[in-house]
Amino acid sequence: MGRKKRRKTANARKKNQNPVEGSGISMEIQQPENMAVTIPQKQSDVASIELAIKIKSFINTTFLFRDDAYLIEIIRDDEVFESEIEINRTIQNNIANWRLLKSGFKGEINLDFAAEVYWEDNLLDLKFSTLVLSYEKYIVSASCNFKGLKPGTYQLRFIYHNQNLNCNPPSYIYEDYRIINSQEPLEIFRDKLATKFIHINLLQPIEFKSDSIEVNDIIFRNLIPYTEISLKRIWSSFAKFHLGGIQIFNKTDKAYYFSVYYTIEPQIISGDGEIIASKYLGNDWSGQERMSDVYLSKPGKNTFLFPDTCLCKAGNQFFDLVFYANYGGGWCYQSLELNKTYRISFTYTNNNYSNKRLGIGTEDKNENLFWTGKLTTPFVEFKLVI
Repeated sequence: MGRKKRRKTANARKKNQNPVEGSGISMEIQQPENMAVTIPQKQSDVASIELAIKIKSFINTTFLFRDDAYLIEIIRDDEVFESEIEINRTIQNNIANWRLLKSGFKGEINLDFAAEVYWEDNLLDLKFSTLVLSYEKYIVSASCNFKGLKPGTYQLRFIYHNQNLNCNPPSYIYEDYRIINSQEPLEIFRDKLATKFIHINLLQPIEFKSDSIEVNDIIFRNLIPYTEISLKRIWSSFAKFHLGGIQIFNKTDKAYYFSVYYTIEPQIISGDGEIIASKYLGNDWSGQERMSDVYLSKPGKNTFLFPDTCLCKAGNQFFDLVFYANYGGGWCYQSLELNKTYRISFTYTNNNYSNKRLGIGTEDKNENLFWTGKLTTPFVEFKLVI
């Protein structure tokens, strides 16, 4: 989808390593610089990971940004791949395609991208989609994809450049999920912006360990102790238990901290690859990060990160599976059926390396720091049984 370019350059790795700022406006990726996505082992599986882009203003001019003016560029070795984002034609020229960047130091746009890795026609594809809220539900506003990728590490960045001189600014625009009537002339931003590069690693599971991946000498395992979840064993209305989580084995010579505070998000799919939608339980932030949320992974040792889970009856033969995130929120996967096979993966995300946030150390190089990065584990099967 969208126009794609593929070219070779001897200096691909050195090209545009720093973010570009145009006319007092900057753009950056709000994610760790290193990400790892597990390549699905089944043709029907989809591994997904989220990216967030922030555009920030430092000037006193209001601008409009359009969702189809982004270009995504990935580099591997000396090959450069580019793909333009294409607007969903069912909402083309809709106000949902435009985003308002207010003037002044408080002006910013936060744009969420869903990245999906999947197989199609025996080729490995990487697809990026933007989501907008329309009539109380999220729809894909624009998307692009890269086809025929191979396992390995890629450099990735986003470029904004609106070259469509024929598009006219709308009189109405989205702002904080509301439709507003602009009280001032709206100017379309036409300069070029770019983020710095981040790394995204497309990984195969470890040979003979299909539930594990290795990232920088640390093994992350999707550990589901009981693939058949017995209701008789865990059932008690709203009682918490551990369905599973991430087991970490540290092969390095350095200890790292890992946290379960707003870091682990599950993804569940059915046996035939259908993504089970989750209901977000909010973020009232009633709970603050505590030392009990933090685990020290020592060299040569295992560490276990298991989010609290709750199973609630939702009707005859149906159950809601809730994962808590320790901050007052979480995710609810609704209407799971008894005796039906599901597959689960976990995404671990941590941007903050500093120990100072809990007062458990300093940022001295000799101190243990939080491991930073973003990764998805392989999928593991489970089912609910009586």
